[in-house]
Amino acid sequence: MITKRSPEKKYDLILADPPFFKEDVYDVVKNLKVNNYLKEDGMIVIERSIQTKTADIFNFGVEPFKIVGDACLYEIHP
Repeated sequence: MITKRSPEKKYDLILADPPFFKEDVYDVVKNLKVNNYLKEDGMIVIERSIQTKTADIFNFGVEPFKIVGDACLYEIHP
């Protein structure tokens, strides 16, 4: 569920290492972007499993910027 709020503070960097096979991370990222939690030049960095790569690319709209073993790292901007 996407909830519209005005953040009291904006962030340069948000790091996320959610459980690999949980899909609620997609809603979390949408909420962070819709509610402008990032500064204009900020970013979200998320670590995910290579096994969820296809769904992650579809939902995040970006390819991983780094693959380490079975982990993919995504850089998401506002």
